[in-house]
Amino acid sequence: MIALTSLAAGDASAKAPPGFWEKSLRSFKAQDEKDRTKGGVVFVGSSSIRGWHLPSAFPSLHAANRGLGGAQIDDVVGFTEQLVLRREPKVVVFYAGENDLGAGATPDRVVGDYRAFVGLVHARLPKTQILFISIKPSPVLRSVWNRARESNRLVEEFTATDPRLRYIDVATAMLSESGKPRRELFVEDGLHMNAAGYRLWRKIVAPVVQAALSTP
Repeated sequence: MIALTSLAAGDASAKAPPGFWEKSLRSFKAQDEKDRTKGGVVFVGSSSIRGWHLPSAFPSLHAANRGLGGAQIDDVVGFTEQLVLRREPKVVVFYAGENDLGAGATPDRVVGDYRAFVGLVHARLPKTQILFISIKPSPVLRSVWNRARESNRLVEEFTATDPRLRYIDVATAMLSESGKPRRELFVEDGLHMNAAGYRLWRKIVAPVVQAALSTP
């Protein structure tokens, strides 16, 4: 049986049961009904997105946080309407894949599911820019880092085929000179980032988001 408290925190090896995010999805719907502004930025993905306090990180952006703790890419695909399309964003910032790898997914599966997400978004919103934040090197998931690097490489290759797609490399800056995950960027569980980790992400991600917003 899946430990739901662990999954809610972003368990990288668990798969959410049906209905697990129902409360979050209801909350997102209520937010969208209250704020019907279109053309902003949606941050979507797993717990690394959910834990990012966007108002302080990006105070000048009209940004919505649509992170689901424990989500894999195919979960985001399944909820694309509720998480992304309903807001009709100009820019989507995407982070997921880590939980997929922790559960045994192959790099081909990671990039395939991401391509499916991109296809759904662009079928409805053909001008939307989609930014993929590279899968990060988490200390607790060092055993999957080779697959994570290959996943990042495949996604980067895919983004190069379409000017509406961008790849953001945060992984390199999160590795020490010896090539190990920088433990000081993470909380005690070795999976989720602390304030220092998010500051690093903001430094790398913010200029790419601004550039995407400036795209006609």
